[in-house]
Amino acid sequence: MQKELPKELLITIDRILKPEEGYKAPETNIQDALNELFPDEDSLGQINVIQEQLKQQREALQAEVQSLAEILKKEQDPERMGRIQELIFALLAQMNRIREKATESEAIVRAITKDIQRLDYAKKNLSLSMTTLKRLQMLVNGLEQLDIYVRQRSYTQIAQTLAAIKELSNFFKPYSAIERIAAVWKRVQQSQGVVRGLVEEDFDAFLLKDPSKPIANSVVADSCLVIDVLGEEVRNHVIERFCAMELKDYRRIFRPTDEAGQLDNISRRFSWFRRIINLHDEEYSNVFPESWNVGKVLCAKFTETTAEDINTLLTRLGPKLTVTTLLESLQQALDFEAFISRKYGIQLSDVINNTSRGNPSRAISVVFEKHMGVFVEAQDRAIADMTAGWRMPTRASLEESTPKEEDAHAVLQSSGDLFYFYGQTLEQCAKFTTGRPLFDLFLIFRKWLKVYAGQWYLITVKVPLLLIFEIEEFLLQALRRKEPVAKDRKSSETRYSALEQRDVCRILNTADYCHRTALQVSSPDEMR
Repeated sequence: MQKELPKELLITIDRILKPEEGYKAPETNIQDALNELFPDEDSLGQINVIQEQLKQQREALQAEVQSLAEILKKEQDPERMGRIQELIFALLAQMNRIREKATESEAIVRAITKDIQRLDYAKKNLSLSMTTLKRLQMLVNGLEQLDIYVRQRSYTQIAQTLAAIKELSNFFKPYSAIERIAAVWKRVQQSQGVVRGLVEEDFDAFLLKDPSKPIANSVVADSCLVIDVLGEEVRNHVIERFCAMELKDYRRIFRPTDEAGQLDNISRRFSWFRRIINLHDEEYSNVFPESWNVGKVLCAKFTETTAEDINTLLTRLGPKLTVTTLLESLQQALDFEAFISRKYGIQLSDVINNTSRGNPSRAISVVFEKHMGVFVEAQDRAIADMTAGWRMPTRASLEESTPKEEDAHAVLQSSGDLFYFYGQTLEQCAKFTTGRPLFDLFLIFRKWLKVYAGQWYLITVKVPLLLIFEIEEFLLQALRRKEPVAKDRKSSETRYSALEQRDVCRILNTADYCHRTALQVSSPDEMR
């Protein structure tokens, strides 16, 4: 069993074994070392053996230290260190010589390959020059060939040749400063102008139906290929001119200042255009490419012109505009927009936006929206006339509208009439517009609902208010599951007649009905 040595003994041993100054011995626990050598008391009898072993270890270590000291001394020999330094200097000198030789070799290689590089650059420049001259020759030949096709009016060949010329001319655009290239480039522009003039001349003759110069549909169809090559600007110009020619008679016949252009003849406008668009589909469907969307552009132009005319007419009428004329004209416009939507499978607004160039036009029905105040004011007057007979109802009118005695949930008939009118008017307005006019109509309905509630409050002047309060208290107590006091009920029955109590119940039922119905009418689902 191991025992701890006295502290004084450990200090003495540590002093004896303390290393010399300048040497940092590794950390050693002396007590652990002694415990390892003498694990128990019996091991103390072998102290001589252990002492001999430690002596041998010390001698071995001393021999190893002496051997290492001799090697260190040998390595630190000045002569040997000098020889090593000389070898290092020789190595560095050799590396410098190698670097100089490499630089000289590089210069020699560059001198040798300089001529080869010049030949390579010459080859590239020669290839580029040959390619440029070849393309220039092709461009010149194409221009000469184009002149031949223009004289022959062969639009199919013109389209192919002109496309190749435009592609080649784009290659020479960076070289336009060269005199020869600039001359060819100018000739290209002139040739395009000649082709454009030729196409527009035949196109105008086709639109004007000049009998002295008939143009076949196939010729115009081929010229459309040339127009596509000339670019989007030319194509848009041709389409705009075609639409202007088609709508020329429309602008002349349906001027806002003439009788045919008035609002009561708006159906004639739409009938005229339906005939024109059907004629366009029959005669020009195989002339214009489908990608041009000429029919849609024609619809957009007609819509733009018609919207401007109708806006002018509505503004000019001002207070003379009647609800009947307004709604009939708006219905005609909506029917026409629905016709266009069915024809092209998209909304009229999409037709306008997809074909508009610049500021998009408005739909025809949108023009009516700012004039729908006439409709809203008419509904205001209609409700005023309807409620005029309800403002101060007499006892006779109440009795005439009295339902059967068994109907315990009877309401005033006027409330049902009012909300029926609200529903019909909302449905009619939503069919025409869901914008600002619908909100204005809501404000009118809210105003008259408040007026209606105030009017029926005046009835309570003839019915004691105390009776209403007593009935309300009675109902509240019933809802709270409390039995009302029999005495109070008896006193109210003796003070108020059955007719007065019935009238109060009807007023309360009507108020509840108006509240529930107003919430239903104002809900988003009902508004849709």
